[in-house]
Amino acid sequence: MSSKKRYYYQVTLFFFTVGMSVFSFVNTIKGGEGIYVFFYWKLYTKPSGWEYSAKDYRLYGVTKEFDTIRVDNKGYSLFDKDDYFYFINEESQGILASKNPKVYYADRIRAFATAIGVSYPEYLIVEEEFNPIDVYKNPLSYKTKVIFSTK
Repeated sequence: MSSKKRYYYQVTLFFFTVGMSVFSFVNTIKGGEGIYVFFYWKLYTKPSGWEYSAKDYRLYGVTKEFDTIRVDNKGYSLFDKDDYFYFINEESQGILASKNPKVYYADRIRAFATAIGVSYPEYLIVEEEFNPIDVYKNPLSYKTKVIFSTK
C-alpha cells in the first residue's frame, strides 16, 4: 500500500470513528444504547470501571494460639492460581448475598483448605479494600473486614 493510500485510509478511519462516537453519544442521550463501543471514554481511562478502590477477598487460617495466617495463592496441585482466586471470590459473593446457610460455606471452605493441603482449626474470609496507588506508597494502607468465619 502506498503512503498516499495509507494516509487516506487513516483519515477515513479517523472520521468514521469520530462520526460513530458522536452518533452513539447522541443516541444514548436520547435514551437508546450506544452502538459503537469505542465512544465510551471509560473504555480507555477506566477499563474495569475502577473508582480508586479495589476489593480482594483472602483466605486466612487461625491457629490454636489465635494467630491469623494468610493462605497464599501460590498455586497448588489441585488448584492453580486462577482456580483459587475464583473459588474464594465466588464463595465471598455468596456469603455477602446470604445465598446459603453458614454451614454450607464453612464445609466448602474446610474442604477447599484440605484440598490445597493447609490445616487450621478455623478459617476466615477477609475483605481487603485498598487503593493500589496508596498501597504502593504505604503497604499498610488498606482496610480489612472479616466477612466470614468457619467457627
